[in-house]
Amino acid sequence: MKNKLQFYLDYIPLVILTIYSVELVHRITTSDTSLLLKHYFGFVALGITYLIILWRHKLGVIVLGLIILLGLLSLLSFDFQITTTTYFIRIFGVEIPVFYGQPIFILWIFVHVVLSYRYYLNIWTKDYWQELLNEIKKAST
Repeated sequence: MKNKLQFYLDYIPLVILTIYSVELVHRITTSDTSLLLKHYFGFVALGITYLIILWRHKLGVIVLGLIILLGLLSLLSFDFQITTTTYFIRIFGVEIPVFYGQPIFILWIFVHVVLSYRYYLNIWTKDYWQELLNEIKKAST
């Protein structure tokens, strides 16, 4: 029962981003504005994530984390107003950027990692990636 609940909890960040996307489409269609390239990229990435998570759950969860990371870096967006923030630290009069991106994605990364942390344990090891590749190969045969 616990594993099944964890499995379904993995979908929460995906559902959140989908709700944001639907809201974005609604706001665009009811206003005098149009979508930006970041929005299109977000829609395509979201669609691909759905396909992958339904095909191979573990890989889909990792791709979802990547999509959220791309949103954090402001490479894609699911929001009507794209708010990209830059924070600097000043050392000896030189400004060094320490953050550039969309702050809302910090929350989405937090939610994603809390709900799906088990997919990221040992992600830095060679065995992790070999196991993931073996799962993909097994699924395609």
